[in-house]
Amino acid sequence: MTYFEHHALMRRLLSTFIIVVCMGVFLGAYLFLIRLLGGGGLDAFCPVESDEADYFRTLTNLIQYGPVNNGGYNGYFLNGEVFIAKFLNYSGHGFLILWPYFLMFLFLGKGFSTVILSNLLLLACGFLTVYFVTNSLRKTVVVLSASLTFLPMLLFFGSFMMEVSQYFFVIVAAALLWRYQKDPSRVVGIAFVILVLAFCVIRITNVLFLIPYIVLKSHRTKRPLVCGLIMSFALLALCYGINIATSLFMAPFPTGILYGLSAVLSEQSVLGGISFLIDHSLFNFKKLLFPFDSVHIWVIMRYVMIFLFFLFLTRGFVYYDYSQQRLFMRKAKDPVSLSFAMVAFSILGLNVVLYDLFAWRDFRVFAPFVLFFVIYIFISSRMKSIMPLISTVVLLVLLTQYNCLDNPSTQARWTNVAYPHFANELLYDDNPESPWDNTILTSLSRGTDTRLMLEKDSRFGWIVALSLIDDTEGLPFGYMLLYGNSPEAYPGYELVTYEDDQYLYKRISLIKRVSLNQTGIP
Repeated sequence: MTYFEHHALMRRLLSTFIIVVCMGVFLGAYLFLIRLLGGGGLDAFCPVESDEADYFRTLTNLIQYGPVNNGGYNGYFLNGEVFIAKFLNYSGHGFLILWPYFLMFLFLGKGFSTVILSNLLLLACGFLTVYFVTNSLRKTVVVLSASLTFLPMLLFFGSFMMEVSQYFFVIVAAALLWRYQKDPSRVVGIAFVILVLAFCVIRITNVLFLIPYIVLKSHRTKRPLVCGLIMSFALLALCYGINIATSLFMAPFPTGILYGLSAVLSEQSVLGGISFLIDHSLFNFKKLLFPFDSVHIWVIMRYVMIFLFFLFLTRGFVYYDYSQQRLFMRKAKDPVSLSFAMVAFSILGLNVVLYDLFAWRDFRVFAPFVLFFVIYIFISSRMKSIMPLISTVVLLVLLTQYNCLDNPSTQARWTNVAYPHFANELLYDDNPESPWDNTILTSLSRGTDTRLMLEKDSRFGWIVALSLIDDTEGLPFGYMLLYGNSPEAYPGYELVTYEDDQYLYKRISLIKRVSLNQTGIP
């Protein structure tokens, strides 16, 4: 080994050591933040949202009992109709979207603390990938710092929502796209496409991250427009296939804009569907322009997306010369900036037309795209050129006020929810006549429901009621967990026990069958 080779190796080892130390600081800072927010260690964490509980018990069920078992059905109940998955009914969300967590739960165990440890490992792997892809200590530290102060990541880090896996995805995707722009090798391109397609299983909107790749790939051909159209149709067809395959294992959600649109199209006509979409889009557009009934964090994220759209659109045609300190028109348009403008415009348009602008819905959709754009700019720009942007990001973070981390949802994840005494009446049947015997219908309006979903046998099925339950005659559910001021009579069901305003009912035919099995006397 020559002196220069030895010197290069030592520099590489030193940089790797510094990155590992930074990872240690990063993990320690986040663990300290968890303790600060929750008032306890990892053992104090407990999923609180129904989605989190659904994800947790799905992984537990899959790992503990295998892919095929006699568990109950999962899904939704609306106006007397039940919506469940077509195959492998693990949960309303299916099990494919949980693939980033499967191996970690398999090796780290199925405790609640595994959620936080998995989130830490995902982000750490993301930052290490940035280092090995960019081969730059400076770029990695900048990306780590930007991500560490990114408010949406802090909001959802101490949870089992799919946000952290999304942030891991955009961190790695930004690094791979930067590498592909510098060195358009087939290996990097294939790795980027596979990564995007894999995360389309979690959110189909991730398909928009393919736009910059398609633009860069087609831009280097003799017929960029034809090549771009062919690649777009091929990749969209592939994503559509992934979406169809994923939907087979998840329960259809019978509310929302898409469900309403399909109902209008089936009951009325195409013109009725167009009118429905126009009304919905105008309603969302008004909320975008006049967001006076929204929380400031949601509003800022919307306007950051709009700002980034105009920023990239401008960068596509104009550049700043630092030596002359003035703007110049580009002789050739910047394909990356214009593709980013297309991505920003597309996700804004999709949310306005086919989704919602309220609560955390659009905030959760926009945040990964914002982080992707910011990280790409940090990686691809010179340090002096990104300092104004860093200052802007810091200012935006300060404007959003970090006290929003101290919210009821965050605190609830570190608060012990009382385990109801009637939980002992929920008995899993290992030899049911039907999976319905191990299925619970619930209105899911209390933290108690989440606690039961986490603590009881993970094979129990949970059907969430999205409408009033009027006629129960002939309903197949083994149990009903409902709420009210007083118990009510439900045909075919018997009140087993209650606690405060929570009432547990059991199907009469199931009570009789259990009694017969125990006594042998009808």
